[in-house]
Amino acid sequence: MPGQILFKKIQMIPQVLLFLFLSFFLVPFALYAQSPIGGVATMLTLTPATPQAGQQFTVRVDAYSYDMARAHISWSINGKVAAEHAGEQQITLSAPALGTPLSIVAKVTEASGAVHTATKIVTPNALDIILESDTRVPGFYRGRALPSAGSAVRLIAFPSLYTAKGIAVRPDAIIYTWEINNKVAKAGPGQNTLTMTMPITGTMLVGVTVESADGSARQSILEEIPASEPLNLFYEDNPLHGLSQNALPLEFTLVQDEISIRAEPYFVSRDIFNNATYEWTIADAKVQNSNTDPQTLTLRKTGGTGSSRVGFSIRNLSSLLQAASSAFTVYFQK
Repeated sequence: MPGQILFKKIQMIPQVLLFLFLSFFLVPFALYAQSPIGGVATMLTLTPATPQAGQQFTVRVDAYSYDMARAHISWSINGKVAAEHAGEQQITLSAPALGTPLSIVAKVTEASGAVHTATKIVTPNALDIILESDTRVPGFYRGRALPSAGSAVRLIAFPSLYTAKGIAVRPDAIIYTWEINNKVAKAGPGQNTLTMTMPITGTMLVGVTVESADGSARQSILEEIPASEPLNLFYEDNPLHGLSQNALPLEFTLVQDEISIRAEPYFVSRDIFNNATYEWTIADAKVQNSNTDPQTLTLRKTGGTGSSRVGFSIRNLSSLLQAASSAFTVYFQK
């Protein structure tokens, strides 16, 4: 009898081991199949990934460990069931105001009755880039100085980041990553400015990503910055009324006996005058300018009729890229 009892105990050991073996390997798979969002079984995808305030975006629920085609899907937005979206794998929503959290829950019920939930919280952030160009425009010009090939530009990022709870991220806790033409140019906390030189090709692709130190908030922006062509505009400089702030047209008729015309360069580097050469031409022939101001030329009637093509160019001898050349046509009448 004692021998038989011992034999039964020995026979039971493989069964116990088999049970433990199956439990060890099968239980994780059961948990994996029931995993909520954050696991691999069920997940939500946003397009775009980081919607801005007021922007429409889509949310899609996907699963790779069970059959979604036969599952029932219901959506809840901020705790309220959106019945009109029941059974749809994708919905379209409008992002809330800046820094306002929006809770999205997808409840997926399999045909077998198994239930999975996937949750996503959308908190809109904002990111703007301001460009300051170190180029020259006349003092009376109300527009913005635009960058040109070879000119220096300063980029400034202005982020507004919020956590999932709608709490603003402190400025000193924001990490910046700058990219120029898809290459990292600068990165680190507090690096909200970047100074660059416009390339010879005249176009620069600028990207900046800002994120909180813990990675809970993130926003990116990508912009193509074109280079403007430097040019000259021409203004009448009247001895009685001073310099006109309205540019002369490219073609005009000289009514008075003479006119003083001043050329104003636009979108060239501010230091162009440090080592500049000036040239006026009439009918493509260089003329000797008698004015002390090299940017001003005086035209006088000679008694005949006709027209003349008048040109002006300014060039920085230290930088061949920094130059502006323009022309106009003036008609003379008796």
